[in-house]
Amino acid sequence: MHKGEPTEHELYQRACDHGIARGCVQVLHDQLTQPRSLDAAMRKLDQWCSRGESTACEELALAYDLSNAPQETERVFTLTNRACALGDLGACVRVGILHELKWGVPKNDTVARWYFKRACERGAPLGCRYFVQDAMVVGGVMLQEVPPISQRGCEMGDTEACGLLIKFYIATHDEPALLHWATEACRMGSFAGCLQLIVRDIELPKTIQDPVELYHNACNVVKIPAACQRLPKLVQAEDDLLRGVVAAVAKQDTATFAKLVANEVNMRDLRFNDPDCATQFSGTIALTAAQHPAFIQCLAKLAVRVEPAPDYLSTPLLAYEPDVSLAVDVRDGVVQRIWRLPSAQAPSPPPPPPPLSSGSTNGAAPSTERPPPPPLSSGPTNGAAPSETPPSVAPATADANRIAGEKNIVPDDETKTAIYLARSTRLVGSFKLLITAHGTIANVVMLKSTGFISYDRTIERRLYGWKYRPFTVNGKPTPVWTAVTFIYSQR
Repeated sequence: MHKGEPTEHELYQRACDHGIARGCVQVLHDQLTQPRSLDAAMRKLDQWCSRGESTACEELALAYDLSNAPQETERVFTLTNRACALGDLGACVRVGILHELKWGVPKNDTVARWYFKRACERGAPLGCRYFVQDAMVVGGVMLQEVPPISQRGCEMGDTEACGLLIKFYIATHDEPALLHWATEACRMGSFAGCLQLIVRDIELPKTIQDPVELYHNACNVVKIPAACQRLPKLVQAEDDLLRGVVAAVAKQDTATFAKLVANEVNMRDLRFNDPDCATQFSGTIALTAAQHPAFIQCLAKLAVRVEPAPDYLSTPLLAYEPDVSLAVDVRDGVVQRIWRLPSAQAPSPPPPPPPLSSGSTNGAAPSTERPPPPPLSSGPTNGAAPSETPPSVAPATADANRIAGEKNIVPDDETKTAIYLARSTRLVGSFKLLITAHGTIANVVMLKSTGFISYDRTIERRLYGWKYRPFTVNGKPTPVWTAVTFIYSQR
């Protein structure tokens, strides 16, 4: 933001002054984090909700939910249900979750599925995903609805819905359909979709993921021979690209540098000793072509170099003194992202999060010992500044701020029976959480399945009931990502 430009809050206030309801609701949203203005903000939100503004109903439900008062659960449900009736599709999904969690309303899984399906049909991919998860658990005639509904969620960009569709076609041995949707899912950045192609040694489509990292995980983590055979050539191509970048920096060749990087490069946590360089390029920014001349001058001052991969199956890095390593995301033959690695982090791409502790032997407990992977979005980066990606906090830090929500989440009785019949004694599942500025859960992303869809579903839905004290940056509440791993043991 340039000097003299209005702040985000001032823009919302201007919109509100001109009678735009969403502007007023956003202003009130900011006031909910301020104890002195909380009651007045809630009264005004109630007025906007009564006038039919769905976002006001949702914000008011949030305010009551944060109170943690048992008597307010029915009010939370009523407000969320009203927001759904007013057309808020996210609220419709949450109404379904409230029915599942028995939060302010009697538990009714059938009604919950109705809301999920309704939200899906109206354009909410999360509703598609949740309905299909339930259908695959319930089975029977509901399985007939899995292909069209998971396909709808996949087409709307939900890679987890794509993954469910792929699982269905694996189970039904429909190879042509499996390959078609695996290709589409891979194109959108789904590792599950790309993995099905890698197993069959099929060339990957253009994807928003770094192909080297995809093949690295497929080779070193999943142990797929075809991936190990392809990986050295990909690693060499990335090494050649990075050496070209370093050469362009050394020669101050802006034209060559521009050919080797994307039109907009997302960068995070780069550090510069030069004050002007630090002002322009430290922190989180989106590097544009107009900034290339100044940026490569700053890199030249650092004597940036290529740090060779420790072995032929690992990826090279950029590095500069003193002992700083930069991970690079390469897609479509150009650099898309650059971010600084912690000094203790190994240079190769991280595998899926491992179990973080020995866990509980009598139930499932979240583990919080190690930080999650860097919060780099799995979605497209073109047109979106990296500043839109919330920062990440270590699980132990997040857990210390958690103030509500069931910690020991165990499978239901039917799933326990299925676990017993499968002779499984220990399940591990990892999830990434987006915590809002208010401390509620805005999004749950499964990183590692427990191996039982019904248990994954139970964990995911109950995580939405967790609440945290708000995290702050420069004194201002801000959303953050964190991760949690559940370990369940059963004899």
